[in-house]
Amino acid sequence: MKICLRLLPALLLVALLAGCGHPTSADLTQLQSFQTANDRTVATATIACDSADPVCVRLNLQQGAACERLTEAQSAAERAAMRACALRAFRQARALLPANASDADRLAATRGLANALKIARDNEMNSAARQQYEAELDQLLPALAALPGGAPYAGYYRADAALNRVLAKEIDGAAACPALRSAQTDLPAAPLPADLAQRVPTLRGLIEGTMRQRSCT
Repeated sequence: MKICLRLLPALLLVALLAGCGHPTSADLTQLQSFQTANDRTVATATIACDSADPVCVRLNLQQGAACERLTEAQSAAERAAMRACALRAFRQARALLPANASDADRLAATRGLANALKIARDNEMNSAARQQYEAELDQLLPALAALPGGAPYAGYYRADAALNRVLAKEIDGAAACPALRSAQTDLPAAPLPADLAQRVPTLRGLIEGTMRQRSCT
C-alpha cells in the first residue's frame, strides 16, 4: 500500500496553501519517509496529522498496512499490539476521509479495516470481544460492497465470516449447511483482485471441506 511519490509535490503544495493546522510540511515529510522506512519504524511512529485530508488519511493507511504485516511477529505481546495498531490506524484513516476523498483511498481504508477486523476476530479468545469484532465487520461490509472495486472484498469477508461462525459453533445444527451454502454463493468469481487470487480458492476449499464433514448436500 505504497503512496505514489509523484503525488507528494502536489500534496505538499496543498499543505502549504492551507496555512496553519494539519497537514503541515512535517506531515508531508513523514509521509515521504514512510515510503522507504521499514515496517517497524512506520508501525511505531507517532502521527500528528488529524485533519480530514488525503495526507492524514495516507499516513494512517501506511501505518495500518505496516502494523498488519507485523501481526505475525514472534512474541504474542507484539502480535497483539500490532493487531490493535492496525485496527486503530485503519479506523482513523476512515474517520479522516474528506468528502472529496478518492475512491482509491476509500477502498484502501475500508478494505484495510475489514481485514484488520478479521485478524482481530480470528485471534480473540474472549467471546464478547470476538462478537464485537464480528458485529463491526458485518456493519462495514455494505459500505465496502458499495465502493468501486469493493464488491469482491465484501463477498470474500462475508463468506469468511459465515465459515468462521460455523467453525466457532455460533451457527450449528440445521442452520450450518445453509450458512455454508450461502458462503459459497458469496465468494467472488474471477477475475479477482491480485490480493484475493490465492485467498479466495483457499477459502473455497475450507468451505467445501467443512460441508463434506457435515454431509451438506
